[in-house]
Amino acid sequence: MENQHHWELVHRFLTIKRAEVIKGESHSHIRLTEELDRQFMNRPFYWHYRDAMNQPGEPMSITLVTQPTENTQNPTVIASMLDNTFRQLVEAAHMEAGFFKAFEHVSEQSSKSLNTPLYPWLMIQGVLTIDPPGASLNWCATAISLTTGAMRHDGENLLENLILKPQLPDFHFTVAPVIENDRAIEKILQQFEVQGNKLFTEEINQAKARYKQLSDTIETVENPVWKQELKEYASSLKPKIRLDNPIGGLLYLRAPN
Repeated sequence: MENQHHWELVHRFLTIKRAEVIKGESHSHIRLTEELDRQFMNRPFYWHYRDAMNQPGEPMSITLVTQPTENTQNPTVIASMLDNTFRQLVEAAHMEAGFFKAFEHVSEQSSKSLNTPLYPWLMIQGVLTIDPPGASLNWCATAISLTTGAMRHDGENLLENLILKPQLPDFHFTVAPVIENDRAIEKILQQFEVQGNKLFTEEINQAKARYKQLSDTIETVENPVWKQELKEYASSLKPKIRLDNPIGGLLYLRAPN
């Protein structure tokens, strides 16, 4: 789920940045712009020489793949957070997509009905993980209706087959929210915590066992300085569920629930 999300996210980011993208299911061919090449391809001497000679440079073309392969003519970037270039692309995409606003659009024939309401939904997506590190990462998305309080705990289902655009469509109007954003965010974060406790049950139990074992040992230490240092170290072993790379969105949809 996470890698698939990152695959789509990076493609959208590169397209927005005006790269030439030929997208496939597992292989994509991408011709970078000069801006993207300078930012991600680690060729400072090449661009320094071109700038010094007052000559235009040639941005690189890359092949983005889901699995390592040797059958590519261009430099290969693997869709994994272990690949430095791909990780930088994901991080840059997240920074640009911190918050978005979108409206549901329907077919031209359906959109001719006058005064069609669009209901506000608040969605938060991100990578759910846990400290201490070591557990697998999980991409999660949760949305809440700001008029009814209904929640979708896998927000992607809410958006399935929907056409979302940044402009309000003709013959539509937006419904005012009933639930405040702060309260909605609080409920979504509570849901992420519940989901994290289910996802990381084994890791949480292991971390608690290590913490208890170390705490019992600390009680036998007499030196107050060592004891305090060990207590601080033990506190770092307490499991903490974390949401990384959060993206928030205000969506106006035809569905109130």
